[in-house]
Amino acid sequence: SYLPQYADISYGVDGTGLRRYLPLASPGTSNDLPSNRGPLVVGLAQSPSVIYSGDEFRVLTVVRPSASPIFSVELRYRVMYRPETTVNMGLEGVDNAGNLIYSATIPAADFAPGDMVRYYTVAFDVQNYYTRWPLVGNPNNSPYYFGTVIADATIPGGVPTLHWFVRDEAAAETRDGTRGSVFFEGRFYDNIFVRTRGVTAATRPKKSFKFEFNDGYELQLSTFNHTVDEINVNSNIDDASYIRQILAWEAFRDAGSPYSFALPLRVQRNGGFFGLFTMIEQPDSDYFKRNDLDYDGALYKVDANTLAGNTSGLDKRTRKDEDMSDVQALMAGIHLPGEEREAYLFDNINLPAVLNFLAVSHVIQDWDYVSHNHYLYRDTEDTGEWMFLPWDKDLTFGTVQEDGTNSHPFHGSSAHPVVFVDSGQSTYNHLFEALYTTPRIRDMYLRRLRTVSDLLLQPPDTPAEDRYFDRRIDELSTQLADVAALDAARWYVSMDFATATNWLKVHSLDVKRRQLYEQLDVAAGGIFPAAQPTLPQVYFAAIDAAVAGQAPRSEYFVLHNYGSDAIDISGWKVTGAVEYTFQPGTIIPPDDSVYVTKDAHAFRARTVAPHGGQKLFIQEGYKGTMDDDGGALWLRNRDDHVVDTASFGDVGANTRQVFLPFVSR
Repeated sequence: SYLPQYADISYGVDGTGLRRYLPLASPGTSNDLPSNRGPLVVGLAQSPSVIYSGDEFRVLTVVRPSASPIFSVELRYRVMYRPETTVNMGLEGVDNAGNLIYSATIPAADFAPGDMVRYYTVAFDVQNYYTRWPLVGNPNNSPYYFGTVIADATIPGGVPTLHWFVRDEAAAETRDGTRGSVFFEGRFYDNIFVRTRGVTAATRPKKSFKFEFNDGYELQLSTFNHTVDEINVNSNIDDASYIRQILAWEAFRDAGSPYSFALPLRVQRNGGFFGLFTMIEQPDSDYFKRNDLDYDGALYKVDANTLAGNTSGLDKRTRKDEDMSDVQALMAGIHLPGEEREAYLFDNINLPAVLNFLAVSHVIQDWDYVSHNHYLYRDTEDTGEWMFLPWDKDLTFGTVQEDGTNSHPFHGSSAHPVVFVDSGQSTYNHLFEALYTTPRIRDMYLRRLRTVSDLLLQPPDTPAEDRYFDRRIDELSTQLADVAALDAARWYVSMDFATATNWLKVHSLDVKRRQLYEQLDVAAGGIFPAAQPTLPQVYFAAIDAAVAGQAPRSEYFVLHNYGSDAIDISGWKVTGAVEYTFQPGTIIPPDDSVYVTKDAHAFRARTVAPHGGQKLFIQEGYKGTMDDDGGALWLRNRDDHVVDTASFGDVGANTRQVFLPFVSR
């Protein structure tokens, strides 16, 4: 077995044959350098793990000799930003592996509640070679110290608390930033980078911040059982309720869209109360892995770009060795005429993901996502399809305008552009426009909007205790009331906390319910559809099993909606010879089909129908195979009830044979 590995710290065999950390790497030559000859540090710990005022605590280190016997081990510690104190560590004993255990005590008189205490050890051998722990492999990507924060009994539980320490507070409140330390959920992170984030927020007294953690020392979020290397700590300066961002991100999560973790955060800076913030996960490689997205895909952060035809305002975040021809092709495709554009949309847009994104964005009343506050992502290495990833959800849950300004279900189209009230200017997103003006896709979107509204918003006659958002607002209000009062006293907010949270219910959610379920109800001549039928007419229409010698990726099966309403089959499953679950946002338009294949790229490249370019709705990725030996498939709805069965090859006794080919477009 090997010792833990860290970024920017080499590990190998030294001149004595010991495997060890190598402070100075020597590629291609011997590792027997003077800097690599000090004692070997096996581990370091403190006891107890939680330190209270008035309690001394011990630091223990486990070392073993390298080239020469150990002479001494020192503990060097500092409280806050005071000078270091050095104490000799005493030998406590020897463990079963023959390693030497040293310890030293940090006296209780040296610290107070809320203080940061940092420390490192230095082990010397008789030749005066030494090893510092932690090693500092990279001054800008390594901790200088381990440490802890002395427990403060005046800070109640209930709200996650981030203890932040920074020597230069003024530098921390700039875009250039500075380095500092963080203690969160019982873990200490030293020498991390902190800067301000945002444009408008950076001009306010209470700013938003970005925290970047060192490689190998990522922030552990036990609440989400996840680690991240970067977080955004947002000020909520324009949100007296402090909870808009949390509600918005949880809505994306519960509707099945990619989302960032979000949680309320009490921040203590240099031992004193600093404010109530919201922690938001950065869309980085950890985010992509958790959301089952390929980080090798193309990612653009969008800032003032509507996909009208130019690339201004598109910040390329991945695949930086490539040009921007992929997004230029996207803009060209969504401006094709008529049926060519429709075929392009069905072949190049991840329609379930995009329709889900648009539906959730409407329900949370995000008026400011049309030209920015989102990412564009392409699954470059697999389907080649584009989708949106949400970002910056602070301007959500606003007032619904009676005339539909910034609040119509087709918000962001040319008919309902985003209007910037202060300037009177307006604009629209050209992909939104292409989707909303394509009848089949418009029907799909409206059906998903109804599903998401029923899930998150609910009709006006829903009892308050059963309302998704109202329940969550009440929970967060109870959790945050005391900390919100402290924040308001420090920073000043425009509305008291109780009034602000109630405003969300009365002036945002209730008004949106009435707009969708009453004013825009299809029964009243509007566009908001009725709930879909309890027993939709969705059945297997075709199965094309791979014949002997044929690549399995050419297989596919077809579900057809024989009814007159668009049907949401999100979460439906196909079981039997293959296993597949339809992703959130999968809608079959009336008298239309969805083609499910092993590999969408290969399916679209077929030389005989069905194939790409035919305006077919195609989904991919089932597990298992269908071959000419025969088998059966079962279609199950979200309640796991069998909706239909079908067979291929050798017909089963309890299944229905379906025929080929089937091309509905």
